[in-house]
Amino acid sequence: LTGAPAGGVAVGQPSFTLPIDGTGFTTSSVATWNGARRPTTYVSASRIVATVDAVDLSAPGQFTIGVADTTDNCPGAGALPFGVLAVGAPTSSNLKAIQTWSTALLWHAGLGRLLVASRSGDLTRGYLFAVDPVTGRATDSIFVDPEPGRMTMTDDGKYLFIQTRALDSPQIVKRVQISPFAVVSQFSVPSNVVGLAALPGSSTSVAVADVSHITIYDDGVARPVAQGGGLFIAFGDAGRLYGLANGITPSTLTTNLVASDGVRAQQGGIDDYFASSNTSMLYRAGRLYLTSGYVLTGDRMDQVVGYIGRTATDWSVKTEDALAVDDRRGRAYEIHNGTLTAWDLNTFQALGSVKAAPAPPYPAALVFLPQAVRWGTDGLAYNDIGWLYMFRSPLVAP
Repeated sequence: LTGAPAGGVAVGQPSFTLPIDGTGFTTSSVATWNGARRPTTYVSASRIVATVDAVDLSAPGQFTIGVADTTDNCPGAGALPFGVLAVGAPTSSNLKAIQTWSTALLWHAGLGRLLVASRSGDLTRGYLFAVDPVTGRATDSIFVDPEPGRMTMTDDGKYLFIQTRALDSPQIVKRVQISPFAVVSQFSVPSNVVGLAALPGSSTSVAVADVSHITIYDDGVARPVAQGGGLFIAFGDAGRLYGLANGITPSTLTTNLVASDGVRAQQGGIDDYFASSNTSMLYRAGRLYLTSGYVLTGDRMDQVVGYIGRTATDWSVKTEDALAVDDRRGRAYEIHNGTLTAWDLNTFQALGSVKAAPAPPYPAALVFLPQAVRWGTDGLAYNDIGWLYMFRSPLVAP
């Protein structure tokens, strides 16, 4: 067993099917729940689908998902932890608000700080800040140019890459040491680059993208092959990269292969029903989550597996939403017009809502798209046009 799209489910949910990935599955492989066999559908040698019964979800607890075989006990197959988790009360507290036009927002668990790129407001224009979400105060900062853009953090949590552009100057990507803040290197990129994603397993390589090209830079040196494209990009792993080119006709969602010489487009041309110019994308545990409400499988992007904040028959385009996904707990947290709603990633049912902050005063723009991140054990932060909000809620608690 290698993984599943969720590591938990809310207590009291109805029966659901759980895809399980691994190697060596056969038509006689059977999924188990705490050692007891459950109905199983064979998909391929690398995937089976288990049916988890509502009875299994009647009380909170920690369980395991495993695999057995009708002809072989599968020694060494391992087991995946899976929690049946209580749902907290729909309340919020400790709201902190900072007036800022921020372009990017990350959470650094090791430091216990939000990393915020700001263009103006209470946070000084052109700076990267470390913000304590409990007090709402900045504890560290560094100047990164008047117009910072998106940013991405390396797996080891030691560095981040941030787009910057000084007035009337070429666009630059800067590599910043996080603790303490220090710019350690920088390189120029084409002026129309928007997407940015750190290469998994590397602290020196980053993918940058425009609508028609994705380029990998290693220590500032571009790999020669640059295909695909996207205003938002996300790695599935070190060899697979997704691109969402939205705001054009038609919008496209592509899968791209990453090799030592660069990026090659593999699959594309998904219909544009899922996106608007204000749609962003997250990848978590084999799934793509779009802020327009669609959840797609990473291996079959034309397959919608669920909906967050919308229905299968609601064809209106959702915009201006922020989304945080916690696949380990099997929850998604959606912010819409200042209201937090928690969603189960297995049944895609709403678990509760609470008004967390005022509705955005302005419509979203591509540079200032709303973003959401979890912080601490029960905190959530998000930025909209002109403000950064930090609050706590039992809906977010483990």
